[in-house]
Amino acid sequence: MSWEAMIKPVLDLLYVLMGRAQGATARRKAEAELREVVRDLLKESPNLTRAEFRIAVARALGITSEDLAEAARMLRQVKAYEARKKRAARTEKRPPKKKGEPQGK
Repeated sequence: MSWEAMIKPVLDLLYVLMGRAQGATARRKAEAELREVVRDLLKESPNLTRAEFRIAVARALGITSEDLAEAARMLRQVKAYEARKKRAARTEKRPPKKKGEPQGK
């Protein structure tokens, strides 16, 4: 039996174990990022783009935890609130229509 044939199974096992360790580390980091997303969404002016990105990364890593579901739900609610706030601001800026003005503008 050659030297390479004896060492190859050991090296393959080490590579597999290192890959699992890196996957677990990435998972823990993604879960920490999700907790950061929840904290960020609770701020007065959250960064929605960053929150969307972090949630997408967590989903890509295959994380299925309550933190992910909670962060996604909070993101939807914050987006809906921002949309309502924009609509309200838009309607406040419009001057009232006077009688006799054309309807187009």
